[in-house]
Amino acid sequence: MSADTEIKKVTLDELDNTELVRAMKDVKAKKSSAAEAAFISILKKATLLTPAMVADNDGKSKTHISFITFKDSDNRPLLPAFSSREELAKYSHEEKLQTIVCHLEQYTDMITSEGGPYALVIDPFGENIIISREILKKIKNGEEYSANDNEDNNKIRIADLKEQPKELVNILKEFFDEEGTVKQAYLQAMKKGDSTGFVLVVDNSFPKVASKEEHDRLRKDLFDRIAERVKPSFLTEEYAGLDFSITEYASDLGREIAEGREAFYIKR
Repeated sequence: MSADTEIKKVTLDELDNTELVRAMKDVKAKKSSAAEAAFISILKKATLLTPAMVADNDGKSKTHISFITFKDSDNRPLLPAFSSREELAKYSHEEKLQTIVCHLEQYTDMITSEGGPYALVIDPFGENIIISREILKKIKNGEEYSANDNEDNNKIRIADLKEQPKELVNILKEFFDEEGTVKQAYLQAMKKGDSTGFVLVVDNSFPKVASKEEHDRLRKDLFDRIAERVKPSFLTEEYAGLDFSITEYASDLGREIAEGREAFYIKR
């Protein structure tokens, strides 16, 4: 999406969203109205980062900016915002982008404008908090809201597969044997909102000396290669229209999915 706006210069070394990140974790863990209210209160005062293409405007005060967007599982555009440079660094891109500093009011104006994105997503590769256009409007107008307004669209439901999809399982097993870092993997049926498909849980090992940034990079690279390997299968009639999600065993969701279930792949 595009906008004409003023670029505010700040010292990124001074950016500190520790309280915001803690509040996002509380929202997920506590699932209470008090946690949601505390999160929004902090978010209203927070400074966030968003990558964008900035056009040279010959030194004029107004600069044309094209913001990047992500897509959710229903192919709806999401405007990303990052709480830190570390979270922003998780977004791998080839475009020549600049980092734009914004506040909730600016994000709300962009999203609620005609043709704006469906929602705001904060730290999409971290806490992944999504705030829909409807909730942003309520916040802007001072109305009561609940993050659970999004629950039906965002809640993930997991179920055992009646039978393993043999073709997909064989492709994954072959890839894991070649790749070498995956110790075991689980495949389950998943439903999120109106979308259905599969969720893959990988229990993988990375170098113990790897930093968090390196771990995140290696994880994203692994997930990207898995997605690329199975992509042709989802172009066939058998799997067309189904979603395919990946999470790691080390995550809360991954452990919850794997608990009490049998891995379809175990490294030999």
